[in-house]
Amino acid sequence: MKVKMIVTDLDFTVLHSDRSISEYTGEVFEECRSRGILTAVATARFYLGTREFLKVLKPDYAITNDGTMVYEGEKFLFGFPLGADRADLLVHRILEKDPKALLSVSVDHGVYRNYTRIDYATAPYAHLYTSFEEPLRENVYKVVAEPTKPELLETYAKEAGCRLFRYRDENRYAFLMPEAGKFPALLALCQRLGVKLEETAAFGDDINDLEMIEKCGLGVAVGNALSEIKEKADAEALSNDEDGVARFIREKILSGQKLLTKWF
Repeated sequence: MKVKMIVTDLDFTVLHSDRSISEYTGEVFEECRSRGILTAVATARFYLGTREFLKVLKPDYAITNDGTMVYEGEKFLFGFPLGADRADLLVHRILEKDPKALLSVSVDHGVYRNYTRIDYATAPYAHLYTSFEEPLRENVYKVVAEPTKPELLETYAKEAGCRLFRYRDENRYAFLMPEAGKFPALLALCQRLGVKLEETAAFGDDINDLEMIEKCGLGVAVGNALSEIKEKADAEALSNDEDGVARFIREKILSGQKLLTKWF
């Protein structure tokens, strides 16, 4: 296959475990651009939380906030919003039964939270504190809950008509529109650009990367990916801490070498 577009997850895929990114990876992405290959990141992070990494990678596009918001450079292109009413329903149903739940609600210009303990290393962007007592008046793209009663969340998702998934190894759950996600956003972007899915290579490690891995022309799991991702991938790269994405791109895609089922 001829790869015309490369898309990669950030955390635990192209980023090292300490959330750093290597100069080598930046060089490989620059080489992609010089070859006319489009590049994109697809991340759960809010756009402002990707900026330091975008400075290194310089991707053409950024699929952010679990695929609910898509950017070309710093320009917002399109999104899949939950809307204020649906988000209000979720927030109040959760807090009614689980008042100690920690909530994050993404809007256009930042994230509303009902707590002030923020890890700025993982979320370096605008935080707007609220108790959520007043109705949300803005366009909401995603709701994330850190619950004490996670068994109730699936019921709330059904009531609100949205989907729910859990982040890898965390007590964090995201509510999105049914049609939202990294892959739907990538599909819509490819259609806009006239790039076929079979001409796209996707890299990832977690459940929210699975659909990209399965449906793109080339799906690659990094060595530290979940077993479910590795089982569905076409190939396996080295781990995130070994610059697996960049090395795979340079040694298998840019060089035109024949791909192996497993690559080490």
